Amino acid sequence: MELKSLLMCDASEGDAHKEAVMDFVMSWTLRRTASTFKNEKPLLYTACRRILFHLLNMEEHNPAEIEQVAVKKGWKQNDVTAEIILRYPNGQKEHHALLVENKVWTSTHDNQLQRYKQTFMKAYADSEYASHIHCVVITCFAEPPADMIADCQANGFRCIPIEDLQPVAPEEDTESDIFNEFWLRNW
Repeated sequence: MELKSLLMCDASEGDAHKEAVMDFVMSWTLRRTASTFKNEKPLLYTACRRILFHLLNMEEHNPAEIEQVAVKKGWKQNDVTAEIILRYPNGQKEHHALLVENKVWTSTHDNQLQRYKQTFMKAYADSEYASHIHCVVITCFAEPPADMIADCQANGFRCIPIEDLQPVAPEEDTESDIFNEFWLRNW
């Protein structure tokens, strides 16, 4: 049985500002990966970590603790930016900077990826984050348009269909209705 998202589906026409909702839920999802939430809701924590590590292009079962996650929405016209500090069992720390451009049903346009990445790279050029910069476009197209893929490749972004961030067949819901409605339901 197909489950429709009550959060994302109503009688509205068009995208009805779904990208703005996507920005807020992405920010919340990333912040829920901090190790301080590990024991509060373990299913939610595991699901959010899986998404973060996918965005960072790292193994899902990474042993690192997520020591800190600072997220901004709308920073210099970027949808979502995040600073993540990972701490490994040996005490080593890694600083990661993540730039996320969300695209619900539109493609990239007007050299936005080039502009956003230049601004992002400049902000982190002389910081501990400089060696771990990640730029992604998350699209709701199951098959991203060829022009979007070409734009991402030309500007050093990974193009990720949103369905790739979700389990194909979730065994069970998490402890969060927000997560379940956004990430595990169809919209």
